[in-house]
Amino acid sequence: MRWIVIALLAAAPAWAQNVIVNGQPLPPAEQRAVEQRTRVPMVPGRWWYDARSGLWGVEGAGAAGFAPPGLPVSAPLPAGASGGQRNVFFNGRSLSDPEIAWLMTLGTVWPGRYWLDAMGNVGLEGQKFPFANLAVLVQIKAGKASSSTTPGGAWIGSQGGCVAISAKSSSGIGSFGASNC
Repeated sequence: MRWIVIALLAAAPAWAQNVIVNGQPLPPAEQRAVEQRTRVPMVPGRWWYDARSGLWGVEGAGAAGFAPPGLPVSAPLPAGASGGQRNVFFNGRSLSDPEIAWLMTLGTVWPGRYWLDAMGNVGLEGQKFPFANLAVLVQIKAGKASSSTTPGGAWIGSQGGCVAISAKSSSGIGSFGASNC
């Protein structure tokens, strides 16, 4: 069995053995384009990358950092890229337990499918407008911005000219939000 694995690895192109992104070998042209744009050499390994938010991480784990959004990676982001199993999705990726735990330090986290952009805006999948901005929430938690809650349960936060609002819908089912960040 060992010799079969060695023979298969020897038959594969060298680049296919080094950098795996979103479950697929990163072709040399894409690797060169990513390295040119980021000015950072790719490190061999198995990675996931979210082109919308710029988040990236080691396959099977949560986010490890940020890269520019929209890098030329053709492999789609798999739902299970970070090993999450709690039904909270950002841009189609199921979040890992540590990511959810971090989000819970900022407020309530509901199971569901959300989008996240590179500016930290979060919205419900399929809706255009965000209901929160993670950067503003982090600043509020750090005491560098202000926030308040209305008697009806709506949350309003601001820092400088940036305002984020989150509230339950009038029917009590679901929530809505807006941000000018």
